[in-house]
Amino acid sequence: MRIARAWKRDYKGWRIGVPKTKRSVRTINAPKSVLDKLDYTKEWLFTNPGQGNRAMGSPVRPANLRRNVWWPAVARAKFDLRPRIHDLRHTYASWMLAAGVPIATVSRQLGHESIKTTVDVYGHLDRASHEAAADRMAAILAAPA
Repeated sequence: MRIARAWKRDYKGWRIGVPKTKRSVRTINAPKSVLDKLDYTKEWLFTNPGQGNRAMGSPVRPANLRRNVWWPAVARAKFDLRPRIHDLRHTYASWMLAAGVPIATVSRQLGHESIKTTVDVYGHLDRASHEAAADRMAAILAAPA
């Protein structure tokens, strides 16, 4: 999937614009099973059904997505907490790091301008790297002199 535009909010309200940083413009990989469920026949992935004063096929505003899709899905899932859509980003990063995906790859997928951002936010979750370092040190110490 190509990420080339993002919702921005300024003093005039919400608008579609370029993402925050150069690295935010990116292509991300997703499992085929996910991609098969998405409709790529339109310019926008999540589009308006054409109700009220919104044109059919225009991008869905964040508040409408939350109200009409996200919160009903959260209610059906019967979560104890009320996760935000942005929490999916943190879940993705956490799961990738737990699966041993290199933190540099996760950083690029998230569109972080610097790997430092990813390390600062998620570095404590990079257990695979810490465990690999400990295993390598054990191998060095166990090697015959």
